[in-house]
Amino acid sequence: MLQFPRQMGLHRTLCKSNQQFNTYVDNLNGKSSCYVSLYSFRHMDKFKPWKVDVDSAVIDRAWWDFDSGDKGTIENVKEDVHTLMTRLYDLGITKKNVYLVATGRGFHVHMMFDKNVVGGIWRSHITRFQNFVAKGLKTLDGVAFPQKMIRVPNTYNVTRKRWAVSIDAEKFFQKPQTYKIPKKPIEKSNLPLGAKPIGNAFCIVKWAHDNPIVEMEVREY
Repeated sequence: MLQFPRQMGLHRTLCKSNQQFNTYVDNLNGKSSCYVSLYSFRHMDKFKPWKVDVDSAVIDRAWWDFDSGDKGTIENVKEDVHTLMTRLYDLGITKKNVYLVATGRGFHVHMMFDKNVVGGIWRSHITRFQNFVAKGLKTLDGVAFPQKMIRVPNTYNVTRKRWAVSIDAEKFFQKPQTYKIPKKPIEKSNLPLGAKPIGNAFCIVKWAHDNPIVEMEVREY
């Protein structure tokens, strides 16, 4: 189940409950693109109580966006996503902690952390990790950060006239180029939003400790 509060829609309307979120999707799905914040938040802004406190983002996952277009074809995207997944699995991450959403022109990749971290201080660490794992992948279009808004999985992309569908990550990984992406959402698909870590999930705290930010020495002449 999703955690709240979150933001929803391009105007970042405050969403406080699962019922409010479901009503938003039910009313707009198929008429307009549906967006939600990737992360929930613990607190509201002290000075603007109608807004979330970005520094209180509950960061429970890493996230990558791959798109076809100027950077490559959909076949290139599939190759890059497969490479990213291989790198994640090589880190010892349980495959069930990696989720895929086919967006119509690319893929969103979600990878659960073993435990949540909170606050803007973690932004640089997750950005460094996400870019490190995706190094050299040309169709990468973006990574997660505390304010990130994403298309709601299993909703209709009115611009592309396609569904953004959650797909079986393990089956895609076995045959990325021949895997058939469903044209519509599968009723019992494994949705990444609201997912919890399973088994051996990745520890961003340990990674940040083992891979500290390298400070450049500045010399005065």
